[in-house]
Amino acid sequence: MKKHEYATDHFNRLNAWLKKAKIRTRYQFNMISPKNFNAFFQKLRAGDAVGFRSDLDVAMTKAAKAGN
Repeated sequence: MKKHEYATDHFNRLNAWLKKAKIRTRYQFNMISPKNFNAFFQKLRAGDAVGFRSDLDVAMTKAAKAGN
C-alpha cells in the first residue's frame, strides 16, 4: 500500500512541477495486475489511458482511505 501511496504522491508533485514550468506533459501512475493487462494495453494503444484506474489502483486507494 505504501508503494502505491508514495508513487501517487510522487507523480502528483511531478505533475505540479510540470504545470508550474508550463510543460504540457503529464504522468499518471498505474499499478496493474494480470487481470487488468488487456484493458490497460487496449486503452494505451487507443490513446485513451488518461484516467485509467485498475482494480488494484481502486483497491489500494480504498484501503488507504480506510486506514486514515
